[in-house]
Parts: sequence; C-alpha cells; structure tokens
Amino acid sequence: KKKKEVLSVSMGQGQEVVARRFVDQGAATGCWALFQNCHLGLKFLEELELRLGDPTQEFDEDMRMWVTAEPHPEFPIGLLQM
Repeated sequence: KKKKEVLSVSMGQGQEVVARRFVDQGAATGCWALFQNCHLGLKFLEELELRLGDPTQEFDEDMRMWVTAEPHPEFPIGLLQM
C-alpha cells in the first residue's frame, strides 16, 4: 500500500493561496489535504464548493479533503453534502 502525503493549512491571514495550491496538488497527484479553522476562510470554501461541483474539473480519484471549522451561519452547507 502506498503512503499518502497529507498537506495541512490553518486558514486565515492570506492562507487561501496555500489552500488553493493544495487543492491543485491533490487534484493532480491524489494527495490528501486538511483545511483547518475554515470559519476564517469562508470565501475560500465557497470557491472550493464551486470548483468541486464543476463537471469540467478533473480530480485524482485518491484525493481526499478534510475541513475543520467552528460553527458559522455562512458556512456553505453544500460543501458538506458532496
């Protein structure tokens, strides 16, 4: 069995750039990504929801993402339903 690389970033203070890079890397290589404190990066989550729902986007079948966040009324619930 192959060992998976797990990339992690704590959102806030401009970390959206890093998070986007992790999504790109996961889509290409199948690595896993952990996005922490996402209540601080709601705009990124909306962007991620749109990207994951776009049928023209291709993602490696082994890619996985985890999201942690404090409760927030603007959290995109659709992201959790994917």
